[in-house]
Amino acid sequence: MDGSFVEDVENGDRNRPPSDIDLVTWVYVPDGLELESFGEWFGEIAALHQLLGPKENFKCDAYLVPMMSNGLVDMNEAIYWSGLFSHSRDGETWKGFFQVELADDENEAMMILEEVAK
Repeated sequence: MDGSFVEDVENGDRNRPPSDIDLVTWVYVPDGLELESFGEWFGEIAALHQLLGPKENFKCDAYLVPMMSNGLVDMNEAIYWSGLFSHSRDGETWKGFFQVELADDENEAMMILEEVAK
């Protein structure tokens, strides 16, 4: 995760509140998925992602990147996203980004959602 909120734009030279969060989600590719099926599978995941309306509904510039189930990522993808989020727009100021691990067990998340829905 990244965005102007990690740059303290409220007190910096921009003097404004953050407008969004930049979010890259590394999506685990299921074990056993054949290479020829990958494009269709990832296309369905990406379509669902767009239906959620990340920018409109959650103020997120959100991107999906495939990751193998063993945790390996394409080096070019890692370099691209790290380079994109490592500096502020002026290109000279280093800024941070952080990782949020999501649990594999959805039971707790479902309980929270059901409670909120009541």
